[in-house]
Amino acid sequence: MDSLNIATFNIWGSIFAKGNFKKRAGEICQYFNNSETDIIHFQEIFTYPKLKFFQRHLPNFPYCAYKKSLLGPRGGLVTFSKIPVVETLYMEFDQKLIQGNLNPGIAVTGKGALKVSPNDTSLTLINTHFSPTYVSPSYNTNPKNKDKYDKLTKSQLHQLYGLIEKESIKGRSVIVTGDFNLAKDTEIYQSFLGQGLVDIFAGYSSPTYHQKYAPKGKTACRIDYIFIKTSKKFTIINTDQLFTDNPLSDHIGLKAKIKLEI
Repeated sequence: MDSLNIATFNIWGSIFAKGNFKKRAGEICQYFNNSETDIIHFQEIFTYPKLKFFQRHLPNFPYCAYKKSLLGPRGGLVTFSKIPVVETLYMEFDQKLIQGNLNPGIAVTGKGALKVSPNDTSLTLINTHFSPTYVSPSYNTNPKNKDKYDKLTKSQLHQLYGLIEKESIKGRSVIVTGDFNLAKDTEIYQSFLGQGLVDIFAGYSSPTYHQKYAPKGKTACRIDYIFIKTSKKFTIINTDQLFTDNPLSDHIGLKAKIKLEI
């Protein structure tokens, strides 16, 4: 395998999601089954019935990785793959909510990162979903809590980077994707890149959230990313934003084809 075609997509799997889930999920599966995608990182597959639906309707992706919990995949994170993956590991974020903010959904499902490795490669893939932050377009937040949200994001980024660095020390290339709830025009984003990561979609400034689903007065921004950290040469063959005109979720998906020594 001299290249990898990887996608990330938050499917809007919460109980408050609008629209018919099975119809939306069926169209998502149809797209990926007919695509050249090798790996899909999904966020918000919170329950086992939703997971079973995707497993039934993604026959071209026989390998499925997730961490079991009581109601469904931990953190809502699931990776589907056309190629065998090994070493599945889930890392729970130590801090998931700002002080004084109660969110039973996050308390039950968790927030964290799912790590897998394609078999017989020196490549690590990480699927993540961060807690809602000050810029999250799906939440109305109080401006006075900005510092608390920034502190939460920094804590989760620090923990995620620790996982990335452990893999880098082993000489492995790392691709990390997901819903970061982190705006591109922030110092926190720049600080994260300063640790040796490359934003595959650095040339894009368009939102990865559909404005129509944002609360009144809230502006959608870019919060989903595909990052890479590697000491090896790599080439970005192509990049694409998914479901921009056909909103199958509140988010817009990302897909990239990367040529890399793995």
